[in-house]
Order: sequence, then C-alpha cells, then structure tokens
Amino acid sequence: MGKSVPIIMEMDIEEGASKAFYSLEYYLSSDDTSQEYKTFGSIYHEVNDYRNGNPYYYVSFIMNEMLEMVRMRAPLTDSGEPTIDWAFEFYKFTDAEATDASVQLIEPLGMHPDPVTSSVMYMSGRLYGKAMIMRYYKESARMDWYLQFEQLTYIRAWAQVPLDRHFFACGDYDVAGAEEDDTPNA
Repeated sequence: MGKSVPIIMEMDIEEGASKAFYSLEYYLSSDDTSQEYKTFGSIYHEVNDYRNGNPYYYVSFIMNEMLEMVRMRAPLTDSGEPTIDWAFEFYKFTDAEATDASVQLIEPLGMHPDPVTSSVMYMSGRLYGKAMIMRYYKESARMDWYLQFEQLTYIRAWAQVPLDRHFFACGDYDVAGAEEDDTPNA
C-alpha cells in the first residue's frame, strides 16, 4: 500500500469515457498525514433508494489496514457534490492479531443487493483471514448477520436468482498457509 485514494469512476459505456470521478479520501488527510488505502471490487451503485429515491454508492476498501464501509449519496445534478451518508470502520488488530499474518488478510471483494428485501445488502470477501459474508441494513450499516467460513479463505464470486431467497457463493481455500488438520474434507 502507499499514498493513494479510493476513487469511484462513473463511466459512459457508449462513449467509452469517464463521466465523473468521486474521491473517498479521508477528510483529515494532508500532505503531512496521508492515509494508506487498498481497493478491491467491493462497490454497488443503487440508482433509486427504496426510501427516498436517491442514488447511492456502497463501497468498501482498506484504509490504514482497517476495513471501511461507506455509503455515499451520488450527486443529484451534474454540478452537485456527493455526500457521505454513513461510514463504518471495523476494529483495529489487537497486539496478538497484529503478529499473525493470516488474521491481517482483509479483502472486501463484493457488494450485493438483496433481490427480495430492499432494505439490506451483502458484502463478501475475506475478513481476518477467513472467507465471510455479512448482511447489513442499507440505512444504518447495522449488521444483521455475519457468516465466517472456517474452511474457506475467500469468497470470490456471487450469483443470485432474481426475486429468490437463495444465493450461490464461490470461494477457495489457501492450502499454502493452512495447517494439516485444517484441510477441508473433499
């Protein structure tokens, strides 16, 4: 990681051009106090919020080795400014966790809307070295449930049938760093 900034790019796919750039740089950053960011594929653009009809971006990234989750209201006009609606930060590592390289592996890889319940979203990927899926409320970022997979390292892909309560997640297990008795059953 290094001095960088998470950017949301709004693309015009017919023209093959960028329509807008939105920076998610921490508001207390300066030339003297820069943050370290790492971005992944964890973004979702909701065109019409179920409560107020506004467009929102849901995005997750790493800032200073902590998982950040942000909801940003997109500008309502071409000259408008985006507004952070909420931001949620997961806790820092304890001293013991800071020395365990596997625990430090955090990668928010996907944001997914619930096709049946419009008030919730899912985030998938890896948190503290294990594959995970969390369900949270869009309005507040309050977590509804959290599922950690002891025998998977990542959730890399996600598929869901429209208007169905079931989804399919695809992940893998990193055997390179696993102990012999932790190997998943075939």
